[in-house]
Amino acid sequence: MTLPEDRLNALALACEMASGPDRKIDGEIDRLFNKRPAHGDFDASESAFWRVGESNGLLIRGDGYARDSFCAASYTGSLDAARMIVPEGCTWSVGDWSAKDQAASATVWPVLKGSFGVDYSGIVKAATPALALTAAALRALALKSGEG
Repeated sequence: MTLPEDRLNALALACEMASGPDRKIDGEIDRLFNKRPAHGDFDASESAFWRVGESNGLLIRGDGYARDSFCAASYTGSLDAARMIVPEGCTWSVGDWSAKDQAASATVWPVLKGSFGVDYSGIVKAATPALALTAAALRALALKSGEG
């Protein structure tokens, strides 16, 4: 799957500018990787409509029962979730400088034949380690998309 380079960079910038976890950004990242229904989409097999928010959705039948749901991972709030979008074949590093009133920083770079690659070594700064790693992973994905 080819991801839109401009969208990846825009979301990376949004992560860099955010002051903390942001479920709207999480939802936008989720939609890059997963086909999601739009609000109000009708599922004829369930006779149900989707109620979709910024980061989740619920399929509701006419009788009020929920039949299916989805929820975006907390990329901007969790290092574990942010790691899920680090491109395959890359390694990553995160530093938390918040104790010194500085931003957290992260970098994602390819590992080539057991050594560090030079294709991506940019350091991304953000308010938290999770935001920094998410932004760095998105920037690395954008570079990877630009190669194709």
